[in-house]
Amino acid sequence: KRVRLYWDVAVVQAKYAIFLQYSAALSEVFPVVLARWNEPGMAEEMLRLQAYRRTGDAALQDIHLEMVEKAFTLLEATPNSNGIQAVATTLPYAGEYDTKWTEVKTQLPYSAQPVVSRVVCQIPSTYAALCQKGLALLAADQSRILDAGQFAGGQQPLGSFLNAIHLECETWQEFVELVGRYNQFIADYVCLVRPDLDENAFLRAIGISRN
Repeated sequence: KRVRLYWDVAVVQAKYAIFLQYSAALSEVFPVVLARWNEPGMAEEMLRLQAYRRTGDAALQDIHLEMVEKAFTLLEATPNSNGIQAVATTLPYAGEYDTKWTEVKTQLPYSAQPVVSRVVCQIPSTYAALCQKGLALLAADQSRILDAGQFAGGQQPLGSFLNAIHLECETWQEFVELVGRYNQFIADYVCLVRPDLDENAFLRAIGISRN
């Protein structure tokens, strides 16, 4: 349970950082719009920008509250925490994970194999989705950069650029949520096939370091 809570905290911390970057990206657009204020349609574009910014700021506050709540939930589940607020310091693993299932299966009782097999299927499937989401994120970033240049050069309206910023923010969130799910599947697998591990050995096995 605490591992699940830990990855929940890691994901929400990452999402908070994403929203900070999103807010900063929108802030950088304001001076450009003001500099072109006399151009037709800029007053309407400013209203659109303000709507995006206010919505982003509201989302930032929501995710900050969620981050605090999840951190306290992890704190309450952690013995000997001395009241120090929980912070996820280990980056989630995003590489390919080898379950060694062919070898491991021979060492498990037959009754346990169906449950473990389900997780074994989830791990590579989630990794494949993670790879695709990473490619989508790269494309979204390149699209934002291209749209930024075209907007700065007066080749397209602000709305297209704002949509590109928003798309990258959403894709980042989906990516980190998928990474968190992937790491939880790995933890579930290790827990099922190595129930003999003590807590420290288990954390090392799933890549969580203790500071």
